[in-house]
Amino acid sequence: MKTMLKSALLLALIATAAQAATITQWTFETSLPNSTGAAIGPLAAEVGTGSASGVHASALTAYTNPAGNGSVDSFSSNNWAIGDYYQFATATTGFTGISISLDQTRSSTGPAEFSLSYSTNGTDYNAVSGATWSVTASTTGNITYSDTTTGNSWSSSKTATNTSVSFDLSVISALNDAASVSFRIISTSTPGSAGGTNRVDNVTIAGTAISAIPEPSSTAALAGLVVFGAVASRRRRT
Repeated sequence: MKTMLKSALLLALIATAAQAATITQWTFETSLPNSTGAAIGPLAAEVGTGSASGVHASALTAYTNPAGNGSVDSFSSNNWAIGDYYQFATATTGFTGISISLDQTRSSTGPAEFSLSYSTNGTDYNAVSGATWSVTASTTGNITYSDTTTGNSWSSSKTATNTSVSFDLSVISALNDAASVSFRIISTSTPGSAGGTNRVDNVTIAGTAISAIPEPSSTAALAGLVVFGAVASRRRRT
């Protein structure tokens, strides 16, 4: 029994050695977006090192920090047009298996369709295949609305679990162990009005620390110990 327990523990070590960890995260609780103009930024990350920014075609864009998803602040803007975006830049040095996740909502007249692009040089951006999504303004589900005039505002006192999107980008090797990585959340639809808003919160870039990934030889050795222990245990019982 003890041998089987040890074997199980070794297998657990192999399975958990390469769990994803947060590299950079923006909650906008200290990096408060609050300005008017075509662009905003850089906004420092609350976790890790990175910068967030926003770029719109309209110089009348108001960047604000209304209630987040279960928090006091978020990153919001109006005067959207197709091609306008939020951008999040960081380094993934020492990490592989990169992913990005965020909470997102909109007003009833805010842009609804978005896509994800990435860059490793800050200039040339590549669309992530299949990374397109719709942001609903529904008043159903478990969202607590703090502003009934817009019909979709998050509440600072309750977290909505149905307004999150995430993308596993582990197949994009260029994002691994990179000195510079930028992601753009790009509007691909026309808003219902200039005053329509879209906001994001809890933007998280994660990955697996390369140092936490067992070398093939180490993994094989651990697996061998598990097999050996199981065989030895069976022999003793017989």
